Amino acid sequence: MNLLLKLLKAKWVFAKPKKKEVLIYDNMSKIGAKFLFNKNYYEILYVRYEQININILFKTIMINGLNNIKDNYKINYVKSVSPKIVFSTFSYNPTFFRLKNLYPNPTYICLSISSCDERFFGLCENYYKNNSTQKLKADYLFVVGDYYKEKMSRYIETKIINIGSIKNNFYIIDEEQRAKKSDVILFISQVYALQEKEISPSYKAKIENEKKILLSLEKYCIEKNFKLKIATRNKQEEMSFYKINFGEGNWTIYPRTDDSTSYNLVNESFFIIFTNSFLGLEALSKGKRCVAFPPEEFPIQRFGKTFSNQGPFWSLTFNEKIMKNYIEKILSYDDDSWRKIVDQNVGDLVKYNPGNSILKKTLHDLKIKNILN
Repeated sequence: MNLLLKLLKAKWVFAKPKKKEVLIYDNMSKIGAKFLFNKNYYEILYVRYEQININILFKTIMINGLNNIKDNYKINYVKSVSPKIVFSTFSYNPTFFRLKNLYPNPTYICLSISSCDERFFGLCENYYKNNSTQKLKADYLFVVGDYYKEKMSRYIETKIINIGSIKNNFYIIDEEQRAKKSDVILFISQVYALQEKEISPSYKAKIENEKKILLSLEKYCIEKNFKLKIATRNKQEEMSFYKINFGEGNWTIYPRTDDSTSYNLVNESFFIIFTNSFLGLEALSKGKRCVAFPPEEFPIQRFGKTFSNQGPFWSLTFNEKIMKNYIEKILSYDDDSWRKIVDQNVGDLVKYNPGNSILKKTLHDLKIKNILN
């Protein structure tokens, strides 16, 4: 019944897909594709029933019947586009990694946008219970850190390359930014704007935890003559949520208009405070001075690594004195010492590769022409 409803809501396309050198698997993969490819030079295979190509569906039924129609539809779509590469960003559904076995002709590339957790590995294990002889495969899998190379290699037969976060790599800190003396301290907020009736006691505690950090940080910034900025995950029309829950303090709140908002704030900041944000880890990979005060474990629960409750740039215990001590200690390190501390603790979780040069070289080696500079 759910499938029928999806089919009824889908957009039905009658034109045959155009031949392109790049086929994007899943419309959600445009998140990564927009940093690499000109949108005029790729075709999209929709796999969530947002759009169905009548030409390919009819061809599939005529050639293959109704048996395994989902797989056969995908393969016939790939054949019709005849791409050099099939590109996907990592999702928690391992179906992309089955395509190589079904139709091996193109080069299959998967890109991990951020971290992954045990959900994906659980799905892989379920797959192997029913498919003990056929491995999940791709030609290339690009991950954000070396930690995932070993984890992924247990489940996926592929060449795994650590390139860091494609979005973080795209927003480069240039030499002028590094040389410029910044007076900005950035707080990365993780709370979403919710209606009052939707706020559970646990979510209220999360808001109160951020508010406590923010008010202490406000006092510090006034004392030290820093500008306090807040990066949020919410849109402009949701900013009233912060006024209601945090009040109106001596800070500037930035709604998220697109990826550039958060990354530009990170690049221009002198120091960064976060709770359990992946953006905070990306900032660390760029050499930014940061401290994290997570409400649970550090850095975030889905990583599967065990960290102590306190470390050189994180603490599960927070108060104003602890915060000041961390900031002053972290600022006392020279650049080389700070880089070594970060690398020793989270260097395997997120790499920084300015401009995504490693990934682009791989695409150039595959003779893909329409790569964005």
